[in-house]
Amino acid sequence: MIRIEGTRFGLVEVEDEAVIRFPNGVIGFPEETGFVLLERGEERMVAYLQSVATPGLAFPVVDGAYFADYPQPSAETLAKSACIGIEDLAMLVIVAVQPKDKSLEANLLAPLVIDVKSRSGAQVVLDPRKYSAQTSLADPVAAAKARMEAMRKAREGEDDPEEDDPAGFDHTPTTKMPVAAAV
Repeated sequence: MIRIEGTRFGLVEVEDEAVIRFPNGVIGFPEETGFVLLERGEERMVAYLQSVATPGLAFPVVDGAYFADYPQPSAETLAKSACIGIEDLAMLVIVAVQPKDKSLEANLLAPLVIDVKSRSGAQVVLDPRKYSAQTSLADPVAAAKARMEAMRKAREGEDDPEEDDPAGFDHTPTTKMPVAAAV
Protein backbone atom coordinates (compact mmCIF):
# COMPACT_ATOMS: atom_id res chain seq x y z
CA MET A 1 0.00 0.00 0.00
CA ILE A 2 1.29 3.46 -0.92
CA ARG A 3 0.33 6.48 1.18
CA ILE A 4 0.65 9.93 -0.36
CA GLU A 5 0.15 12.66 2.23
CA GLY A 6 -0.32 16.36 1.51
CA THR A 7 -2.02 16.13 -1.88
CA ARG A 8 -4.76 18.54 -2.96
CA PHE A 9 -7.07 15.55 -2.43
CA GLY A 10 -5.97 14.89 1.14
CA LEU A 11 -4.43 11.56 2.10
CA VAL A 12 -4.30 9.17 -0.87
CA GLU A 13 -3.81 5.45 -0.34
CA VAL A 14 -3.43 3.14 -3.32
CA GLU A 15 -2.20 -0.35 -3.96
CA ASP A 16 1.36 -0.69 -5.27
CA GLU A 17 -0.07 -2.24 -8.45
CA ALA A 18 -1.93 1.01 -9.24
CA VAL A 19 1.30 2.92 -9.91
CA ILE A 20 1.96 3.81 -13.54
CA ARG A 21 5.68 4.04 -14.30
CA PHE A 22 7.05 6.62 -16.73
CA PRO A 23 10.75 5.63 -16.94
CA ASN A 24 11.69 8.94 -18.60
CA GLY A 25 9.32 11.06 -16.51
CA VAL A 26 7.06 13.58 -18.17
CA ILE A 27 7.98 16.80 -19.96
CA GLY A 28 9.37 19.28 -17.46
CA PHE A 29 9.55 16.64 -14.72
CA PRO A 30 12.06 13.97 -15.79
CA GLU A 31 12.58 12.80 -12.20
CA GLU A 32 8.86 12.12 -11.68
CA THR A 33 8.48 8.52 -12.78
CA GLY A 34 5.62 7.14 -10.67
CA PHE A 35 1.99 8.29 -10.87
CA VAL A 36 -1.47 7.06 -9.99
CA LEU A 37 -4.64 8.05 -11.80
CA LEU A 38 -7.28 9.44 -9.45
CA GLU A 39 -10.88 9.99 -10.47
CA ARG A 40 -12.89 12.55 -8.56
CA GLY A 41 -16.28 11.04 -9.35
CA GLU A 42 -17.53 8.55 -11.87
CA GLU A 43 -19.37 11.10 -13.99
CA ARG A 44 -16.54 13.61 -14.25
CA MET A 45 -14.55 13.88 -17.43
CA VAL A 46 -11.34 15.10 -15.76
CA ALA A 47 -9.17 12.83 -13.62
CA TYR A 48 -5.79 13.55 -12.03
CA LEU A 49 -2.42 11.94 -12.64
CA GLN A 50 -0.96 12.22 -9.13
CA SER A 51 2.78 11.88 -8.53
CA VAL A 52 3.62 9.30 -5.87
CA ALA A 53 6.87 11.11 -4.99
CA THR A 54 5.71 14.73 -4.94
CA PRO A 55 2.33 15.27 -3.24
CA GLY A 56 1.92 18.76 -4.73
CA LEU A 57 2.21 17.51 -8.31
CA ALA A 58 -0.96 16.30 -10.04
CA PHE A 59 -1.83 16.77 -13.70
CA PRO A 60 -5.48 17.07 -14.73
CA VAL A 61 -6.08 14.64 -17.61
CA VAL A 62 -8.83 13.46 -19.92
CA ASP A 63 -9.16 10.24 -21.86
CA GLY A 64 -7.64 10.64 -25.32
CA ALA A 65 -10.58 8.66 -26.71
CA TYR A 66 -12.67 11.83 -26.37
CA PHE A 67 -10.88 13.25 -29.42
CA ALA A 68 -11.90 11.93 -32.81
CA ASP A 69 -9.14 10.46 -34.96
CA TYR A 70 -6.54 11.23 -32.34
CA PRO A 71 -3.66 10.80 -32.43
CA GLN A 72 -2.04 10.39 -35.80
CA PRO A 73 0.00 8.25 -35.95
CA SER A 74 -2.03 5.73 -33.96
CA ALA A 75 -1.61 5.05 -30.25
CA GLU A 76 -0.16 1.63 -31.15
CA THR A 77 2.50 3.20 -33.34
CA LEU A 78 3.38 5.72 -30.63
CA ALA A 79 3.56 2.98 -28.00
CA LYS A 80 5.88 0.89 -30.14
CA SER A 81 8.16 3.88 -30.78
CA ALA A 82 8.29 4.53 -27.01
CA CYS A 83 8.95 0.83 -26.27
CA ILE A 84 5.60 0.50 -24.47
CA GLY A 85 3.53 -2.68 -24.75
CA ILE A 86 0.53 -2.49 -27.07
CA GLU A 87 -1.72 -5.22 -25.67
CA ASP A 88 -4.02 -2.91 -23.66
CA LEU A 89 -3.38 0.77 -24.43
CA ALA A 90 -4.79 3.92 -22.93
CA MET A 91 -4.12 7.48 -24.03
CA LEU A 92 -4.38 10.42 -21.65
CA VAL A 93 -4.22 14.11 -22.51
CA ILE A 94 -3.11 16.72 -19.97
CA VAL A 95 -5.50 19.65 -19.67
CA ALA A 96 -5.29 23.06 -18.02
CA VAL A 97 -7.78 25.70 -16.99
CA GLN A 98 -6.83 29.15 -18.22
CA PRO A 99 -7.02 31.55 -15.25
CA LYS A 100 -8.19 34.51 -17.34
CA ASP A 101 -11.42 33.07 -18.71
CA LYS A 102 -11.62 29.61 -17.07
CA SER A 103 -11.56 27.91 -20.48
CA LEU A 104 -10.23 24.38 -20.71
CA GLU A 105 -7.27 23.65 -22.98
CA ALA A 106 -5.81 20.29 -23.92
CA ASN A 107 -2.20 19.46 -24.69
CA LEU A 108 -2.78 17.40 -27.83
CA LEU A 109 0.87 17.88 -28.79
CA ALA A 110 2.23 15.59 -26.06
CA PRO A 111 -0.18 12.81 -25.01
CA LEU A 112 0.57 10.13 -22.43
CA VAL A 113 0.54 6.58 -23.84
CA ILE A 114 0.05 3.88 -21.22
CA ASP A 115 0.16 0.09 -21.37
CA VAL A 116 -2.57 -0.69 -18.84
CA LYS A 117 -1.42 -4.28 -18.34
CA SER A 118 2.22 -3.50 -17.47
CA ARG A 119 1.35 -0.07 -15.95
CA SER A 120 4.17 1.56 -17.95
CA GLY A 121 3.85 4.75 -19.95
CA ALA A 122 5.57 7.47 -21.90
CA GLN A 123 4.80 11.01 -22.92
CA VAL A 124 5.29 11.37 -26.65
CA VAL A 125 5.57 14.54 -28.71
CA LEU A 126 3.57 14.65 -31.92
CA ASP A 127 3.93 16.80 -35.04
CA PRO A 128 3.56 20.47 -33.97
CA ARG A 129 2.19 21.27 -37.44
CA LYS A 130 -0.84 19.09 -36.65
CA TYR A 131 -1.28 19.46 -32.88
CA SER A 132 -1.06 22.18 -30.27
CA ALA A 133 -0.27 22.19 -26.57
CA GLN A 134 -3.11 24.69 -26.15
CA THR A 135 -6.12 23.26 -27.92
CA SER A 136 -9.27 24.93 -26.64
CA LEU A 137 -12.09 22.61 -25.64
CA ALA A 138 -14.68 25.32 -25.08
CA ASP A 139 -14.03 28.08 -27.62
CA PRO A 140 -16.44 27.74 -30.58
CA VAL A 141 -14.36 30.06 -32.79
CA ALA A 142 -11.23 27.96 -32.22
CA ALA A 143 -13.30 24.82 -32.82
CA ALA A 144 -14.57 26.20 -36.13
CA LYS A 145 -11.05 27.10 -37.21
CA ALA A 146 -9.85 23.61 -36.27
CA ARG A 147 -12.67 22.11 -38.35
CA MET A 148 -11.82 24.31 -41.34
CA GLU A 149 -8.17 23.26 -41.10
CA ALA A 150 -9.19 19.58 -40.90
CA MET A 151 -11.39 20.02 -43.97
CA ARG A 152 -8.54 21.71 -45.87
CA LYS A 153 -6.20 18.84 -44.99
CA ALA A 154 -8.83 16.30 -46.03
CA ARG A 155 -9.18 17.99 -49.44
CA GLU A 156 -5.41 17.80 -49.81
CA GLY A 157 -5.42 14.15 -48.74
CA GLU A 158 -3.62 14.77 -45.44
CA ASP A 159 -6.35 13.80 -42.98
CA ASP A 160 -9.90 12.50 -42.68
CA PRO A 161 -12.13 15.07 -40.89
CA GLU A 162 -14.43 14.10 -38.03
CA GLU A 163 -18.10 14.64 -38.87
CA ASP A 164 -19.64 15.07 -35.39
CA ASP A 165 -17.88 17.92 -33.63
CA PRO A 166 -15.82 20.77 -35.10
CA ALA A 167 -13.06 20.31 -32.53
CA GLY A 168 -13.13 16.51 -32.76
CA PHE A 169 -14.35 16.28 -29.16
CA ASP A 170 -16.53 13.29 -28.34
CA HIS A 171 -19.13 14.33 -25.78
CA THR A 172 -20.17 10.78 -24.91
CA PRO A 173 -19.93 10.44 -21.13
CA THR A 174 -17.77 7.73 -19.67
CA THR A 175 -17.83 6.35 -16.18
CA LYS A 176 -14.29 5.03 -15.85
CA MET A 177 -10.97 5.89 -17.38
CA PRO A 178 -9.14 2.75 -18.45
CA VAL A 179 -6.19 3.06 -16.06
CA ALA A 180 -7.82 4.56 -12.95
CA ALA A 181 -6.82 3.49 -9.49
CA ALA A 182 -9.52 2.37 -7.16
CA VAL A 183 -9.38 5.15 -4.60
